[in-house]
Amino acid sequence: MSSTTSPLDPLLLRPSLCCEIIHPPRDGGIRYRGLTPEEVQSVRFLPFDYEIEYVCRPDREIVGPKVRKCQRNGTWTAMGHPSRCLRTCPKMHLSLENGQAVARAMERVPVEGTWTEYSCNPGFRLLGSPRSNCTKLGRWSTPKPVCERECPWGLGISGLPSGSRHGGWSGVGGSILRAPSPP
Repeated sequence: MSSTTSPLDPLLLRPSLCCEIIHPPRDGGIRYRGLTPEEVQSVRFLPFDYEIEYVCRPDREIVGPKVRKCQRNGTWTAMGHPSRCLRTCPKMHLSLENGQAVARAMERVPVEGTWTEYSCNPGFRLLGSPRSNCTKLGRWSTPKPVCERECPWGLGISGLPSGSRHGGWSGVGGSILRAPSPP
């Protein structure tokens, strides 16, 4: 075999047992196992049972089939399900201290179209949005909320340090309640 012919050239004569090369997803590429870049440029068909793998640029994740295989009928597997490279969002929005963060429509990692719903444990209230969406820019639509401890008596007294049971007041500007004197 000369240096200008590919080991796959004979397959150009029998395309019924081959699959035509397909295009990579936007912002991604295809890994062809066992082929040099020059062979990929010159080959139009790949043999039955040959597998390709989609790869994405950094900060993106493949959504849909990551691997496709050439079938005997000359088609690639799962072509009804597109493979796309979508931006990822930071995973920090997938957890919530003193509460729950439930991811919806998520693949392996949060990508464009994923959303997270937040709720707090009993005794805590949510400060911020109860939902955040992963955007096309790879950012969450709202800041991550926090779960703040509620006052155990339901009294929203301002001025008390949060988490303090006794208030920690110095006595300045406060009121003193005294027990009645015995008769």
